[in-house]
Amino acid sequence: MKQEKKYTISNLDNEKYKDFSVSKEQNNNANVLLCDELLAVLNGSFGVAINLSDFFNYSCADMMLIDTQDLYWVLPMYKKYGWDGIYAAVSFIAKQMPIKPNINDKFKEAYAEIEKINPEVHSEY
Repeated sequence: MKQEKKYTISNLDNEKYKDFSVSKEQNNNANVLLCDELLAVLNGSFGVAINLSDFFNYSCADMMLIDTQDLYWVLPMYKKYGWDGIYAAVSFIAKQMPIKPNINDKFKEAYAEIEKINPEVHSEY
């Protein structure tokens, strides 16, 4: 059985899509359809939902969608500080501090580290 030759989309500006393996026909269709505007829509369409009930305010059922574009700086905070790192990240994104029971030394340390790196934020709150 002959295997179909694979091609890569070569004219995309975004480096992370250069290894996207498709057939020649799919490649031609994708080159027509994938443009900067569509890539921007796709980039902002996926994320990780974080439950923030009683985090910023009491008796409040909030949640935040951390955009996948922010995971490059949020996940290291989680790895280093656990959930306090996530909570520091959502506080940084929201530009709002949580209620006092959610602030501890690990949270403060994580928040200070995020402020120091000052990442570009794509998520919204």
